Amino acid sequence: MSAGSSESSPSPASPKPVRQKRPSRDETRQRLLTAAAEVFVARGIGNASIEEVCDAAGFSRGAFYSNFATKDDLVLQLLENHLEETVANVEKQYELAESPVEFLLGIGAEPVAPDGPLRAERRGVLRMELMLHAARHPESRPRLVSHQRRLHAMFVGVLERLAEDLGRELPGPVDDIAALVLGFDEGLNLMQSLDPGFYRESQYADLMVILHRMWMNQPN
Repeated sequence: MSAGSSESSPSPASPKPVRQKRPSRDETRQRLLTAAAEVFVARGIGNASIEEVCDAAGFSRGAFYSNFATKDDLVLQLLENHLEETVANVEKQYELAESPVEFLLGIGAEPVAPDGPLRAERRGVLRMELMLHAARHPESRPRLVSHQRRLHAMFVGVLERLAEDLGRELPGPVDDIAALVLGFDEGLNLMQSLDPGFYRESQYADLMVILHRMWMNQPN
């Protein structure tokens, strides 16, 4: 090569574009459920559209319909998630607890997944929205009834196990006591969402401990 050559050196190769990993089907479904919970709490289920849910999740309508047939299908899946999460929490706490009081306190202390659709700060309002929506749509009501009865049956089972482990009779019909416990749970969840400064997060567990101590102080 002569000294006067003006041949330029080759330019460096351009970096290859990084491909973004596509979310899995489960991740897509979970993001849609979480986005739906946010939109439903903010606007109400009746006023919320599928487009708003998709926008909040960052997906297209195609992603929605590949996971849910309708908005009602998504609503009922949120109810099912609530049931599964509640049952799993109760079973976990019962196995870990060394005493009934520790078990009752554990139920109230177990945190809900911070990024999940049923996280604590919106749980009460969302539960009420889901129940009202299903109750107003006859085609959805059977699944709502099934959901509530399965929750009730779970509480019945827990009460019967407590009575057996303690060797004491329950102070009334187990179905009535389960309805009371479930009513406390639903009501306090809603009140905590509306007035978190007054109704503390541990209040449900604290009330269950009070009821337990009243029961234990009764003659068997």
